[in-house]
Amino acid sequence: MADTPAPSRRVPIWLRALLILSLALNLLVGGIVIGAALKDRHRPARVEGELGLGPYLSAFGQRDREALRGAAAEGRAAFRADRREMRTTFAETIEALRADPFDPARLESLLARQGEIVDRGRKRGHAIMIERLSTMDAAERAAFADRLQQAIRRGPGRRGPPPGKRD
Repeated sequence: MADTPAPSRRVPIWLRALLILSLALNLLVGGIVIGAALKDRHRPARVEGELGLGPYLSAFGQRDREALRGAAAEGRAAFRADRREMRTTFAETIEALRADPFDPARLESLLARQGEIVDRGRKRGHAIMIERLSTMDAAERAAFADRLQQAIRRGPGRRGPPPGKRD
């Protein structure tokens, strides 16, 4: 009797696409978390990277950035809790990716939790920024808007106004 080879089990294209998307999102979130952790070695306020302010942060002058860091440091416990939860969800994500059979719904749930964690930090950052901007008069806010416009034009990776332009 001849042995017949077992039919090969192909992974559907939508599942492959979902896995690739999942990996990309995990790398993005992981990069944010790792970047914040590495940033802590050179700066006293790790939470700065978790505020999610991007070009807004670079548009603030040095004094304002220090005030933002101070305000964020007051909520340090919340940021620590989020980092712990993010580490947990990454461990669960790795388990979900290795599970056989693969459960896309579990992965989707984990990615949603990771997104919520990042969103909480961003919302805290926005609240701190709005509070700081509320202390400025119209001229200071206009100057901030000018620096923000310059920061957006420069693009990511370049912080703050050119040397000599900071207060």
